[in-house]
This record gives sequence, C-alpha cells and structure tokens, in this order.
Amino acid sequence: MKPPRGPLPPAPTPALPAARERGALSIAPRVLTRLSEHACVEALDSVGLSQPADAHRPRARLTTRGRRHGIQLRLALPYPVPIGKTSTQVAQYVRARLQALTPVADPRVTVEVDQLLPQLTQEQP
Repeated sequence: MKPPRGPLPPAPTPALPAARERGALSIAPRVLTRLSEHACVEALDSVGLSQPADAHRPRARLTTRGRRHGIQLRLALPYPVPIGKTSTQVAQYVRARLQALTPVADPRVTVEVDQLLPQLTQEQP
C-alpha cells in the first residue's frame, strides 16, 4: 500500500451541542480577586515597581451587579512616582489580564493609591 500523496483531508469535527446545553463556566469571586491582585503585581513589576513587603501587597475588592464586575485595587507606590500614569497603566493591565484569563467581558477596574512609600536606596560606601 502506497502512502497518500498531497495534503491530508481535514479531520471530521464532531457537532457540538448548543451552548445552553453545554453548561456555563462559573468563576468564584475569590478567584477573580486573587487574579486581580496577581495581575496588579505583574503590572507593577513590568514598570519596574516591585512591591517591597507583604504588608504593602496590592489588595483587591470585587463588586458584582448582574453580569457587571468591578474591581477596586488598593496599593502602595514608592515616592516619587507619577501616580496618575502608573494607576492608569495598572488598571489597563489588570483589565486586559482578566479579559484574557476569564469570561469577564468588560471589568471596571479602579486603582486607589492608599500609601506612598519612601523609595528604597542602596547605601554607598
């Protein structure tokens, strides 16, 4: 028997039941909260602002109204840093990560800077 020449025919795809019959994916609020906090840390790391200690770790609070989700992030930033620009970047990053990782369509992300920390400097000899 000779091997077939040319491209292989496409594999048959099974017919999927209607979405209503397949069920739904439900993500616990705690999971969305943790994902938001982790994405916030990623965002801060991406702009060179790593969080120094657990006490200053970003905190998230989730509010849900129907299918609308709101995430409020509270974080500490080192001083001096452009607060408005950094807050906007963090909010955009967290929103994008939640949309990529979860079925949340358009989360409303707000950032509250609740503390300014002295910037850590290395002592020079």
